[in-house]
Amino acid sequence: MILALLHGVTMALIRPMFQVSDELVYFSGVQSQAARLVARQPGDPARARLLHADALVYDTPTGKALFRYSGAVAFIAISHIVPLPASATVLRLFFALSLPAAVLATWLLARQLTPRNRTVLLCAPLFVALHPVFVKYASGVTPDAWANAAAMVAVWLAIRIADGTAHGMEPAYAVLTAAVAIALKDTAFFLAALLPLALVLRLIVRVKTKASDPLTTIRSDPWLVALPACFAAGVVALLIVPHAASAIASPYQVIQGDTLSVSRVPAASFAVVTTAWRQVPSLFHSFWGNLGNFGATVVLMPQGIMRVILVLTLVAGAMLFVAGWSHASSAEEAAKSRARLALLLVGCAVLLLQPAVRQVVRDTDDLFQGRWLFPMMSVFAVGLTAGWSTLSREPGRLSLLIGWLLATYAVTAMLVVVVPYYYEQFPDSYRMSGIFVQGTSGTGADPARVLPFIARPALLRNSAFMLGLLGLWLAWLAVCLARLPRWADQPLARTGPSPCPRP
Repeated sequence: MILALLHGVTMALIRPMFQVSDELVYFSGVQSQAARLVARQPGDPARARLLHADALVYDTPTGKALFRYSGAVAFIAISHIVPLPASATVLRLFFALSLPAAVLATWLLARQLTPRNRTVLLCAPLFVALHPVFVKYASGVTPDAWANAAAMVAVWLAIRIADGTAHGMEPAYAVLTAAVAIALKDTAFFLAALLPLALVLRLIVRVKTKASDPLTTIRSDPWLVALPACFAAGVVALLIVPHAASAIASPYQVIQGDTLSVSRVPAASFAVVTTAWRQVPSLFHSFWGNLGNFGATVVLMPQGIMRVILVLTLVAGAMLFVAGWSHASSAEEAAKSRARLALLLVGCAVLLLQPAVRQVVRDTDDLFQGRWLFPMMSVFAVGLTAGWSTLSREPGRLSLLIGWLLATYAVTAMLVVVVPYYYEQFPDSYRMSGIFVQGTSGTGADPARVLPFIARPALLRNSAFMLGLLGLWLAWLAVCLARLPRWADQPLARTGPSPCPRP
């Protein structure tokens, strides 16, 4: 978690402002909301600068209500300490705080799915902490940051609901985190299908393992009734409460008209599947290799490294498929394993089809972005590391090898790609031909208003400070890699459920 935070802070302070996809329009959404909040508190000269027309960088702000409000509250608090325009860069650090939460969610999921696999327990969180594209979006002013972290927690809780291990208020927490994720970002809408499925699977597992009829199971597990009732109440509230639906307004909403006709369903379904299939290469390359922003300046990982990543991804998938044929130790564990697998497969399928549904319904054509898969980043991390873990029976050596590969990936992205692309001389001056100063689709922004925010604050032009920050991240990375073999050789009881109860 510390490594992820250091990586995020380093990325936030090295990458120029607005050089993350749609960060300009998202930041303008935060600015406009901050201006509205400040307007309710007249007579505060320290905040009056937020209302100045020249301070708004973009005339068409975007972002959902929860993202704009939470970002605005943080932005106003930061403005008391750091003046504009440097406060915009500091605002990135608020979003980078989501990275430790994402790492923790990944570790919790690994403990739930592979409690006896030390390689996965160590390397899946490391995967999330070092993935440069994931960290890029989490360390920018984007709704992706906290939406991804909340969605990853919701996925872990959904798994616990499905296999029957959730207890207490965990199902309610699952609904709450899913609602937060959906209210922040469209990409989390798959959770609206995942949680009801988790409840169905929970019912099936309890019926099979407890040998009871469904009605008895429902009476003994009130969440099976309470959560659907809460969901239905929420839907009714969205329909009858004015402006409530605007909190989750999304392009994924069904468009009225011919879209709803039954005759279109078969053709539309086929178009959704074929669209998603055609976009797999784009998803893969942008998931692993898109280190730049968008529009006219796409910054990619070297092709040689991308080929290695492709081979390693295919190997992990093949080994995971082979390992999936292994038999569980008991009928109860087999039922739980099937429930987990069904939930994960459906979740991945719905997540992949989401943008295809939007594109087919709205009759648009665009390249899919790998960041749309990040709400299930913990699942991908656990899956890939679980596949690699089958290649050796010595977790110490394998964990160290995976750790070094992930470290090479992250350090190459930062030092070989990002810094040389954006800087003429690090950390003093940018290579301005690599700076993108327009909004979504490359239009709409006034460079005269954008460039003051891109200019580096004095502290970030200080070589000692920036090299020290970069060195701190690399030093902590070295410490983690040095400790990996020892952590991997610790007793299993330290990292997973003990095979027998302690007195």
